[in-house]
Amino acid sequence: MEVKVLSGQTLWDVAVAAKGSWQSGIDMARSAGVSMTDLPKSGTLLPVPANTYDRALERYAQAHRLEPATATAHKAGAHTRIFTSAFSEVFS
Repeated sequence: MEVKVLSGQTLWDVAVAAKGSWQSGIDMARSAGVSMTDLPKSGTLLPVPANTYDRALERYAQAHRLEPATATAHKAGAHTRIFTSAFSEVFS
């Protein structure tokens, strides 16, 4: 399975969106042969790792269709917060 990188996404963003954890970004980077600090181009397809580091966060990310794009956080109107206030209630 692969996931498409959206505009302004880092590998960490893609990992959170696809698997609910930044740790998956390390697996993605290794599989793609890139550095974790590389900024992937929009439209790039990255392999989704089989490993799940946090099943509850993975389900939350998928259910709420998280699409963080923190590489654009400096732009006007962009938000770095990817979880709603409901997140705290779900995981408390």
